[in-house]
Amino acid sequence: MITNVYTDTLEQLVFNYGSEEAFFQALQSFIDRSPYKTDTPIEYGDKLVLLYTCAYHTDYGRRFLICKLVQIA
Repeated sequence: MITNVYTDTLEQLVFNYGSEEAFFQALQSFIDRSPYKTDTPIEYGDKLVLLYTCAYHTDYGRRFLICKLVQIA
């Protein structure tokens, strides 16, 4: 897992970035908001999976996890 972020249905999440710099800026903003920190190394072009579900800590709450796909030998 890379990060775990709480949000709501009003926040628009964009995951198609026009540059490497925009990708890392967005990823860093998610990491900064995460209550859990990991040291998973990320490189531009890595395959990421987003898991998104309801979060009942607030009205219209959402929780998402960003995970990195890795090949298992």
